[in-house]
Amino acid sequence: MLITREEMYLAKMAGKIDTVPVPITRREQYLAYLGGMNVDIPAKPITTDEYFLAALCGQEVPEISPVTRVQAYMVGARTRTLPSFIPITREERLWACYINSLEPTIIYKTVSGSIVSFDDAAFGYPLRSLVANIDPVQDLHGYDSPWPAGGGANILDPNIKLSEETIDGVTLTTTNGYQFHISGTASGSSASVFRSNTIIFGNDIVPLPAGTYTLPIGITAQIRNSETGSFLGNMIGTFTTETSFYVSQVWYIVSVGSTVNFDRIIALAKGSTAPAAWTPYSNICPISGRSTVNVWVKPTYDPTENPTATIQLGDTCYGGTLDVTTGVLTVDRASILLNEFSFDGISSAARHVFRAPYRGIIPNVKLPRSDANSWDALCSSYGYKPYAPISASDDGKYAITTSGDRIVFIDHRCSTVEEFMQLNANVQLVYPLATPIEIPLTPTQISALQGQNTLWADSGDVTVEYPAYADDSEGL
Repeated sequence: MLITREEMYLAKMAGKIDTVPVPITRREQYLAYLGGMNVDIPAKPITTDEYFLAALCGQEVPEISPVTRVQAYMVGARTRTLPSFIPITREERLWACYINSLEPTIIYKTVSGSIVSFDDAAFGYPLRSLVANIDPVQDLHGYDSPWPAGGGANILDPNIKLSEETIDGVTLTTTNGYQFHISGTASGSSASVFRSNTIIFGNDIVPLPAGTYTLPIGITAQIRNSETGSFLGNMIGTFTTETSFYVSQVWYIVSVGSTVNFDRIIALAKGSTAPAAWTPYSNICPISGRSTVNVWVKPTYDPTENPTATIQLGDTCYGGTLDVTTGVLTVDRASILLNEFSFDGISSAARHVFRAPYRGIIPNVKLPRSDANSWDALCSSYGYKPYAPISASDDGKYAITTSGDRIVFIDHRCSTVEEFMQLNANVQLVYPLATPIEIPLTPTQISALQGQNTLWADSGDVTVEYPAYADDSEGL
């Protein structure tokens, strides 16, 4: 039962009754206006309550803080949110009914990053947009870029080999120079030392980046600075260098009087684990695409949680964006293998320069500009040379030219096109598309959580447009 006239106006505002008397007082005029009546409101508020009522009616008034509980409800009506305390009086309960009857005004805010968080979302409302980047995955093992000799359990220069010979009663036999059998008793006055050929400093060296490496048991390696050729040391077991280097020679030693009869290998492995068996070069930096994108919307970041949504891409995607909410997949990269190119007479194998035309081979390729510092591409075995003339001294690099329509690789390990292709047939090149391709997928609706929202995806950064309640400072 309504007792006072103001209660009647508040009930009309909340949609509980349809008819109220004509307003008389200034306060009744404000309440009648808020209830939808065609009445004039005072030109200027006088009391503190009137300031809050005038703001609700759309008048421009100075911002002041609420003092009474009813004033807190008036502020809540502007933001479409109830105060944190429970209504007690009849007037407070009617104001709460009015706030609950209001259709909230929703605005959208945008955040971006690898993990985004916000606590002002409108609970239960769907996200307008959730765009996840799809970045190709390449494990560079802590280095800035791939390098040609960076693959497999053996990254030793393939030109370093042992020869079959007998020294003071000990015989070394080998089938390929890398795997050998050693047998006999060392009967000389000094140790039996089986040495490989020596790699002379120059363009034919295979440089390795600074880091930790391990040799097999029994093998000693002489290493030199790959920039200057200066001697760095004779290494055994696991060793660490702080500069790039190359292996100039290896050897195997049998002490005087020792009897041996076993198989050994010469090899070099990245890291602190010795290679168990000899293997030929294989790529250490493969590039992986994605066939799914997992998205999390949780109160806090916890990568062990099950994803909120898993979106199937339908095929392997090497780069692009996925708008989860609309289901639009935009692909902006593709993958190609070097065995799809024709490296032929245009190469200069004697200078370790290998060229192939790419027109008609790399479809829809986005070319570098003359003023570009980089090309948005990845290679599994070679570092990219930014737009500049590439020369035979750029070992381990590749470039793509716009004038000659050729892709160019420099590899000092190879002296013929056949050697280059044997080593690099399965090397990947993930390149940018000139015209991205849009693929429609099934839209996925995700709603905002109550309180803290934390979003991330396993494919890359995310950009989120999320719903929030508008407040008076944003145009109400």
